[in-house]
Amino acid sequence: MTYYFDRIDSTNKYIKEHVSELQDFDIVSAGFQTSGKGRNDHVWQGQPNQNVYSSIYIKNKDIVHSFNLLSIAIGVIVMKFLTPFCEKDKISIKWPNDVYVNGQKICGILLEGQLPNYVVAGIGININQNSFDLDNVTSLSLLNSKTFDLNELRDDFHFHLLDELQNFDSNKQDYIDAFNKHNYLLGKKVSFNYNGTPSEGIAGPINNDGSLQIQQGDKTINVFFDEVSIIR
Repeated sequence: MTYYFDRIDSTNKYIKEHVSELQDFDIVSAGFQTSGKGRNDHVWQGQPNQNVYSSIYIKNKDIVHSFNLLSIAIGVIVMKFLTPFCEKDKISIKWPNDVYVNGQKICGILLEGQLPNYVVAGIGININQNSFDLDNVTSLSLLNSKTFDLNELRDDFHFHLLDELQNFDSNKQDYIDAFNKHNYLLGKKVSFNYNGTPSEGIAGPINNDGSLQIQQGDKTINVFFDEVSIIR
């Protein structure tokens, strides 16, 4: 079931506060979030009724158990949905799950929850917004020079998301392969924290468990859910 609100503080927060009332794969969506956030408490900024702001509640044990891979999978799921609208553009995924088009962010994803009980996946996709306070951000409208029917696009995305997640187990290797084919960080010099120490290296592919390989000389480090930044 999908629950829609014109305005809400956070779709992720709503799910976490109503876990006992929701069913597996229920979706909460909103026209606007007053307190949306991204990874590491970054503020998610967006204009009312211009973008997709949706969260999905997942308590399927097999999927929750694959939490690290789920982050990768949802990035790929969003990328697959957006690809028909970006056929002339380069679409990629910045580990672990932000989606970029032509080097500009078009989608942010935040996974939260209470393991091993459930996961909440919050997804924000820029659709019709044409101006942003941040640099290197884009939308489908900017890429296609048109305004989209937001309600229709949101419904299509929800259907696509549910269909993919209900076939999660059989699609695992496809998600890994697709991510590595569209790996935004691949070959780039990056900074990250390793065991609490600031480090640098060259980003490589992801492993089957969703971790990112980073090369430091002849040494390979596997990173899980750290903040990885490109060194320009």
